[in-house]
Amino acid sequence: MGLLVRAIEKARALFGLEYRSAANFYTLRTMGVGLGKEHGKDMCRWLAYIGSPIYMESLLIRPVHSLINQSIDAQRSVYATNGDGFGIGWFDGRPEPGQYRDITPAWHDQNLRDLSKHIRTSLFFAHVRAATSTPVQRTNCHPFKHGRWLFQHNGSIGDFEKIKRELDFSIHSDLYPFMQGCTDSETMFYLALTHGLESDPVKGLHGMASAVCRAREKAGIEEHFRMTVSVSDGEHVVAARFCAGGEAPSLYHSRSEKALHEVCEDAKEDASQGVLILSEPLDDVSEHWEPIEAGTILTAHHKGVTTEAFAPA
Repeated sequence: MGLLVRAIEKARALFGLEYRSAANFYTLRTMGVGLGKEHGKDMCRWLAYIGSPIYMESLLIRPVHSLINQSIDAQRSVYATNGDGFGIGWFDGRPEPGQYRDITPAWHDQNLRDLSKHIRTSLFFAHVRAATSTPVQRTNCHPFKHGRWLFQHNGSIGDFEKIKRELDFSIHSDLYPFMQGCTDSETMFYLALTHGLESDPVKGLHGMASAVCRAREKAGIEEHFRMTVSVSDGEHVVAARFCAGGEAPSLYHSRSEKALHEVCEDAKEDASQGVLILSEPLDDVSEHWEPIEAGTILTAHHKGVTTEAFAPA
């Protein structure tokens, strides 16, 4: 335990973070549970950027409350630590997006820091994971990828194990062989693909959430279904915030290009246009961030966002 505690404390010192007991992290992991085990609370943290090309480090490392910081000191999540793996996915003009995932904590992965300094892209996803009841393994880390599409998720399907078989069996037979992990998140992604995500992402996400709601009702499940998700094919980003019972996980988007400039002052020339969607703000300036209401789906382009109601049944 001593080595792990010292490693976490060293990371906190590196990022200038307030001290919180690293022993809590050790206790949870040795008990065999993920860091987001408590039901009805936020767990993972993620962000999605679309805009003028920037280096990933502009958002992953440089801001006061960067996503790397959130992996060890999240402010709006039940657990401060999201150390059960991470992932990034990006588009660079090739037929399919790039992807890098690992089970090490994001704050501890030097490869992630190096890559983020060298990958310059106009659209990327990044995710830090706090596992619920599924194993800590690379195939369970976000973002997930299929063809040109990326998908990432925060939240959970309560009592997922009771309806996993039914939901998995409803995934199209041509898609099912591509599933590699065992999370509710991956099941949600392939359900969305089954419901037409590739031709109409809003329809696909609506169909996925409706299928989950119907399965929960059929099984008499009272545990909450809570989600924020984002998907992209490299052309735009579609994100949704929804809950069936309880409170939906937090979600925000940047209010203006000026807000992005002020968050990333050393990347002003790069971030001349852009929209950032994220679980948790990168600083404490409320004017920079617009909270996204539960029951909303939004589409982000290089110059702004459009929103509409999202009400699966």
